[in-house]
Amino acid sequence: MLRALSPVLLGTAFVLAGAGALPAAAAADSSLAVTVPDKALANEMGGTELLVKLDNRGEQDLSRVTLKVRLGGALSGRVELAAADWCTKEKTSATCSVDRITPGSGITARISLRARKDAPLGAAGNVTVTAHAATGTAPTATVPIEVTSPPYTDISASAASAPTYLRVGETGAFTVTYRNSGPVPGVLRIGKPGGTGFTDPAWTDCPLEDGDGCLIEALAPGATRKVTFTEKLSSAHPGEPHVAMTVDGAYDRLVTDNYASFPVCVHETGDCTRHVPGHHPSASPSAAHHPSAKPSPVDAPAGDTTAAQRDPLLPAEPEQVAVAPAHASYDEAEEVLGIGVYAVIGLLILAASGMLAWHHRHHRRRRHR
Repeated sequence: MLRALSPVLLGTAFVLAGAGALPAAAAADSSLAVTVPDKALANEMGGTELLVKLDNRGEQDLSRVTLKVRLGGALSGRVELAAADWCTKEKTSATCSVDRITPGSGITARISLRARKDAPLGAAGNVTVTAHAATGTAPTATVPIEVTSPPYTDISASAASAPTYLRVGETGAFTVTYRNSGPVPGVLRIGKPGGTGFTDPAWTDCPLEDGDGCLIEALAPGATRKVTFTEKLSSAHPGEPHVAMTVDGAYDRLVTDNYASFPVCVHETGDCTRHVPGHHPSASPSAAHHPSAKPSPVDAPAGDTTAAQRDPLLPAEPEQVAVAPAHASYDEAEEVLGIGVYAVIGLLILAASGMLAWHHRHHRRRRHR
């Protein structure tokens, strides 16, 4: 509950002035005084705290003192008892007990009221406060409760856009800036830092640690607050370290800007988790991840004055490679045609041979005649 949002309310002290009208077991004691505010507010986010104070204004100790706060009548249907500080809380009442209050001392109970969902706005009823000690009682006090709309605020988180360069095993520091652009304060609950490939998250300037998270009790309108956390890089291929937050005590108008993440570049590989406009990584990629067509200037032999050594950024010349002639693709129709042509040629040769042989025999016969 937001203590900073609690208004300074003028209270009225109810002190029993008469005696004799009550039974002996409930005799009045003018030293027992209860102070309550004139009214209290409640909304779905919690509203203000109801401060109830019990004082010993007498000259003797007060023993077995009990203070009771109860939601009376129809109020319990519109408002619920959210918390009761150090007291014992039930559904509609809270009981605060102490063994002894010395003269001039007192106790204060912080009662947190929260409007139920969709409760009508406006007057909702009264809270009833009673108190008694072993020697007497105080008069009953009532506090009117009003249901109001919750306050709205606008708190955003921003992170550095430039990458953080880390070697595997190194620890990086990441700073988030929170800004309240809304009209009312807000309580910031920042979660545990996360990120795949990171270990050992820790806060370095958290105002108030809240378990694994961090708490900013009240960020005033127009104010900013920086919070830094550290994480160790444990992987050559990490995700982005990040942190998220929620706002208590007020409705945050925009929740999409409550998350902050940080780009990281791994020194060994030159790989970055995000490409930032205008950013040029200074780390060189390793040969294992990005093979080069030419030897680097560092690996070149001494005295070598090749173009690659003079200017390693020049594009490599394509190598002249002899290309074997391509084989024609197989065509079955052409093969059949070729066989046919050779067969015809063979038949013509046989026919010519036969004609020559016939002509030679015919000529010999004519000579013998």
